[in-house]
Amino acid sequence: MRVGQEKLRAQGNGTSAALIQGDAQALPFADKSFDLVVSCETIEHVPDVRKALREMWRVARPGAKLFLTTPNYANLMGLYELYATVRHPRRKDDQPFDRRQWFFQIRQYVRKAGWSILRGDGTVHQLPIIPGRNPIGLPFLESSHVIRRLLSPFAYHYF
Repeated sequence: MRVGQEKLRAQGNGTSAALIQGDAQALPFADKSFDLVVSCETIEHVPDVRKALREMWRVARPGAKLFLTTPNYANLMGLYELYATVRHPRRKDDQPFDRRQWFFQIRQYVRKAGWSILRGDGTVHQLPIIPGRNPIGLPFLESSHVIRRLLSPFAYHYF
């Protein structure tokens, strides 16, 4: 929060914004407050994804849009994560495995919260070839809009 305030002050062009810290599962805003709700790489970190999405719906005005991005594990990276969990059961992970959602779960949660899905897409296609090394990226899949859209349910990031 402090860094955000400093960056706003540094702009020096009169730009102002209220930075508010809150719980995504109990947003500190009145019903129907926003025309746009943005959630980037957040829902996978909250204990109750469904509750957070319902809260986003609650604070959205009728006709508001939700822009949501989240990791998608319905791909080779997800299979690698399953393999690593089985192969190394004592491995410490950066987040609980039950917070890793699949493309189909994400869409279901969003709809059940009240949202209509207008469009979906995915980005970052990669292959985990060598254990312990970064996955190999496939940028040529990203450069073709048609191919990227077709493969979006299997992309690492879904929005």
